[in-house]
Amino acid sequence: MNSNTNRLAYNETEIYWKNYQRFFPEELRINDNNLPAEEWWVWNDYHIHLERMTALDSNIKVVLLHGAGGNGRLLAPYALMLQANGYDVVSPDLPPYGLSYTESVKSMEYYDWIEIISEFIKQEFNRDGKPIVLLGASIGGMLAYHVASMSKQVKGLIVTTFVDTSNQRVRD
Repeated sequence: MNSNTNRLAYNETEIYWKNYQRFFPEELRINDNNLPAEEWWVWNDYHIHLERMTALDSNIKVVLLHGAGGNGRLLAPYALMLQANGYDVVSPDLPPYGLSYTESVKSMEYYDWIEIISEFIKQEFNRDGKPIVLLGASIGGMLAYHVASMSKQVKGLIVTTFVDTSNQRVRD
């Protein structure tokens, strides 16, 4: 994992996420007392913004995967709920969403996300040996499914939005 303090951070510079807090119950709202820790992970040409909510005694790590147009901070209330119930949680921003980005000139494709998250899962498992549960919403659900099908470290899957990718219209 690489940390870079010269990058943007939701906690310090980006505040639009606060507008969503009113839609969550009070106990799940993110505020100055329960902010996620922010990090950067750099892999190949990708700079991935991460948010962590750690539970010290957790035996499992939950990786939250957002949908298209979203970001990890929008899932922070769910991360807070999971942390309160004893789970380590990490939420990456999938590039080009949120604060993550790539230095590559080629356009992003769905398969790039599979590769990024597959590598991220390997590194997270090597970090602390905790089995991984993927929780994906919207296209993040499909992504979680595809990554889990290729990973020995993923031990659980909680997802929405399965689609039939053998159908050309769906792929388009």
